[in-house]
Amino acid sequence: MKSILLSLFLATGLFSVCAQQNISSTISHQGYQREYLVHLPPGYSTSKSYPVVFVLHGGGIGTGPQIQNYTKFDAIADTAGVISIYPTALNTNWADGRGNQSDVDGIDDVGFFCENDCGYF
Repeated sequence: MKSILLSLFLATGLFSVCAQQNISSTISHQGYQREYLVHLPPGYSTSKSYPVVFVLHGGGIGTGPQIQNYTKFDAIADTAGVISIYPTALNTNWADGRGNQSDVDGIDDVGFFCENDCGYF
């Protein structure tokens, strides 16, 4: 699965800022500015491949940075050598089929996470 967020980082060269372990940014998806935070493992190198883990906050509460702080997942990601991505849902809810506002508005969260090839889901 290709991550649209990871692809955009690589395309824009944001990952070359290796001294900075946390990168906050936005991308436009479905006409919305979508927020996310990326945590890079220590010693990150653009010449190496890394696993990517999406860490989602709960429905109706929180943001990507809040769940990063709450879970302390970065310590696990650093030990395992993975990139962790903390996206923020629109309307504080993921479009997960519960009939919340994101579902009603037709938000495509899967499209936000991946690029065209989502056969993995």
